[in-house]
Amino acid sequence: MKSVVLGAVVAVCTCGTSMAGPVLLTSLVLREDSAIAGLNLDIEPRVEFILRSSSESFGSWVDVGRGISWSNGDDGSVDLSVNTDASFTEFSSLLTDGANDFFAEGIVFSDGSVAYGSGPESDVLGTSPDFFGYDLEFVRLTVSDLLIEPYQSQQFPELLGISVTADVTYDFYGSPVPEPFTIVLLGAGMVLVFLGRSCRVELS
Repeated sequence: MKSVVLGAVVAVCTCGTSMAGPVLLTSLVLREDSAIAGLNLDIEPRVEFILRSSSESFGSWVDVGRGISWSNGDDGSVDLSVNTDASFTEFSSLLTDGANDFFAEGIVFSDGSVAYGSGPESDVLGTSPDFFGYDLEFVRLTVSDLLIEPYQSQQFPELLGISVTADVTYDFYGSPVPEPFTIVLLGAGMVLVFLGRSCRVELS
């Protein structure tokens, strides 16, 4: 009598990761038009275009775009990311946490003062409420038609400063958060054992 024991364990591993690159999530297109008085006009006026995020309406802001200055007549594009901004990781987390945090865009003048407009992320970016479900990879800042010129206050003529106008676009690029690894184990902890199946050969 021969006994045949057959055992089988089958495991299937399906990895649901996205191989696609970053996609455009939304664009913020602006016509900047700001002025500030009281600047030292002996110094070449330069400005910074920044984005800000905060979890509280009057909380501390997390800025990106700082340190990238623009002069009169400059134009071009720059990608704001972890490579250009030490605060980008924190900024990105606020824009992808699923909460309708506070968001702002603004201009930093050469004396450090900031002119900005703010509101809930859903209002400013048109999101619902933010980029939850995505990793924010980078924000592409594009500046064109930048004009920085002397400014004189009509109310206080003795106060001189600069005015800034520019076309500014922020393009937000992100990638879907990878799905967790899905492991399907067929017959987990079970071995298909065929026992008691015997082949009985009778010789005559």
